[in-house]
Amino acid sequence: MTQQRPKVNMVKFAPLTLRKQYDDGDYGLFTVSVRNGYPRFTVFTTNKNREAAFDYNTMITAPFDYNSFNSFVKLFEKVIDSKPDTKFKIDCFNAKYVDNKRTDDIVLQSTVNIGKDAEGIIYLALIAEGKRKVKFEIEPSRWHKLYVGDEPVTDKAELSKLAAEGYLVTLKKLMGNQLVVDSMNNNANPVSNDKAANNTTKPEVDTSTLKEDDLF
Repeated sequence: MTQQRPKVNMVKFAPLTLRKQYDDGDYGLFTVSVRNGYPRFTVFTTNKNREAAFDYNTMITAPFDYNSFNSFVKLFEKVIDSKPDTKFKIDCFNAKYVDNKRTDDIVLQSTVNIGKDAEGIIYLALIAEGKRKVKFEIEPSRWHKLYVGDEPVTDKAELSKLAAEGYLVTLKKLMGNQLVVDSMNNNANPVSNDKAANNTTKPEVDTSTLKEDDLF
């Protein structure tokens, strides 16, 4: 009998999804969600022909509590106003599992990088050992063009800063609203992830290593 994953309540914030196109035609996605009442980042390092919703070999997750998430927000604000070649990092830990049993030990699950590169482009990256490293640059929508007076803004660093400021406004508003919903109604009206939860089994991995399941 196949053991089913426990029910997961997930609210995904599609407006905050970042995409990175690879030269080989595949692409990565950086997503923001609330899982069982707590914020988290998830990076899907591969998406071409991806069938499983929970492919632990190619996805990276970073769970937060709300206080730690607000620390991320503060670092994001610092990066926006920083000089080029600035980077902050947040290590995210999770419980260690041995023989599919949760222990009292914790291990590093992933590292969130918030930075501004040498050209002034602001980026986010979620790094985990053995997983593909993907840097998601924050840039304006290709559907809009920004002007100062009648002159288009062409400086990439300035465009990235404007886009990052907009991203942060949306992030804080959506997450703040979700916190109110959670506190008032215990995660009211979540999007149920039952289909993925009930139809997806974990890949065969070393059970002495980290399992992402039930932190928070």
